Amino acid sequence: IKCWVDKETNCSNLNTISKHFPQAKFLFIIRDPRSAVTSLTQRATAKLTGSYPTHLNYIKLVESCIHWRYTMQGIQYFSKRHSASCLKVNFENLLLSPEPTLRNVFDFIGTSTLSDSIIRSKISRIPYKRTNDYSDDDIMEGKGVSKDPLNRWKSNLSQSELDLIVKITSPTAQKLGYKIGNPGKNISFLKILSSIQDRKTRFKVATKLAYICAFEYLV
Repeated sequence: IKCWVDKETNCSNLNTISKHFPQAKFLFIIRDPRSAVTSLTQRATAKLTGSYPTHLNYIKLVESCIHWRYTMQGIQYFSKRHSASCLKVNFENLLLSPEPTLRNVFDFIGTSTLSDSIIRSKISRIPYKRTNDYSDDDIMEGKGVSKDPLNRWKSNLSQSELDLIVKITSPTAQKLGYKIGNPGKNISFLKILSSIQDRKTRFKVATKLAYICAFEYLV
């Protein structure tokens, strides 16, 4: 195996992989939590409804925030202990400056680089569509690099949803270089939990929130 690509937002078994493949290099794509959580929630909500959602499911939004932060914490924790074999790439840099970003990747994995013109030419031929678009798989939105994902969250999130994302993800996001501001004064973990009616779900969310807050001290 020369390369293994996993698009799932998951950092499980990194130590196991590193143990069995000591020469492996790990490339992590990091994304602004406002965009990443919105996308995660849309996909999770769509699984409940079977179609692209016009409104985000509250529980799925909370769970997506926790999942994003836990995953990023895992990446941070692993990268600190395997710094020579890890590279974090910001999704935003890949869209805005693909040539230097990819040259950095080529250098990291130890392969020959390509000229900017060749990189641009190859990128321009790659078809794309939103991963949370559940319409016909054969219909693409376009080719090349679209910058639409950078600010899509601005039109998809209400202020309360944005405050919730910032409240849960901000400590880890700040360490990754995302200055996403501070949550509104009316948002708190207690309020988040009180908005969850099902007692079992509330308990699970409370446990996960406690865990990621404690884990933050290690990253």
